[in-house]
Amino acid sequence: MTVSRRRQAQALVVCIAALGVAASANADPGSVAAKKAQAQQVLGQIQQIDRSLGGAVEAYNLANVRLHRIEGDLRENRKQLTLARSNLKVAQKSLAARLVIAYTTTQDNSTLAVLLGSSSFEDMLNRVEAVNSTSNQDASIVRQVISFKAAIQQHRTELQNAHAEQQRVVAEKAAQRRRIESQLATRKQLLSSIRGEIVRIKAAEAAQQRQLEVAAQSRLADETAPPATGIGVGASTPEG
Repeated sequence: MTVSRRRQAQALVVCIAALGVAASANADPGSVAAKKAQAQQVLGQIQQIDRSLGGAVEAYNLANVRLHRIEGDLRENRKQLTLARSNLKVAQKSLAARLVIAYTTTQDNSTLAVLLGSSSFEDMLNRVEAVNSTSNQDASIVRQVISFKAAIQQHRTELQNAHAEQQRVVAEKAAQRRRIESQLATRKQLLSSIRGEIVRIKAAEAAQQRQLEVAAQSRLADETAPPATGIGVGASTPEG
């Protein structure tokens, strides 16, 4: 066999051996494919959880907006209540001064009887309006202020109840948001682990393929090497 034919045969053998090595190295591609399928599944879960997180964040923000609005209403209510208390004190002082003037200037015992015979502040107002026309306006003002103050206090109670309920809602939305964030972090960690496993498997397969190629080339070199020639120990020379 000529040198050229021998080299062609060696190249053919190397090619066949390389194909055999590649087939051997890729004999189990299912592990990588399975990992990729798992990664794709987890990625879909991450996208779904991310959408849920967006809804949870929006619900949490809206709950906080409502809570802040209620807190603003409470601050305004406190101002109104403070003003109502101040106005009530002024109106009461004005009514008291009017009654004192009415008693001292007219010496009318009916005014004193009103004060002494009243069973409550409301009863006193009713009596004043009945017996003393000059104090009617002051008594009416006092009554209006008392009514306004009562309405403010009632509104305050309603706001306080709404505030407590909204705080509960905000806490619930915050807990829901944290749960979804935790789920998302877990899925992302799993996806990262799967991708790392895919890289590791591919690297191991590549290393195995390189080792098999080196071994195949080594065997081929041994098989195609020309036989060694030489004089054996027992050979005789022409000189005999």
